[in-house]
Amino acid sequence: MSGKNRLVINISVATKAAIDRVVEREGVTQTEAVRQLVGYGDLVYSTTQIDQHEVLIRRGETIERVVLV
Repeated sequence: MSGKNRLVINISVATKAAIDRVVEREGVTQTEAVRQLVGYGDLVYSTTQIDQHEVLIRRGETIERVVLV
């Protein structure tokens, strides 16, 4: 299998909505939307859980700390 794997999963309504948002905004397939969201999730997971760093969101001059549990 040329570096690809098939995965069949059940997802929540919220997860489907997240995928649909990426599909609509980015004009990509559902598969690509899942790849992108998993990539973002992996970045946040690695940053917060493995490296023990914080994620911050800047909105203009306001900085908010993101707390993930």
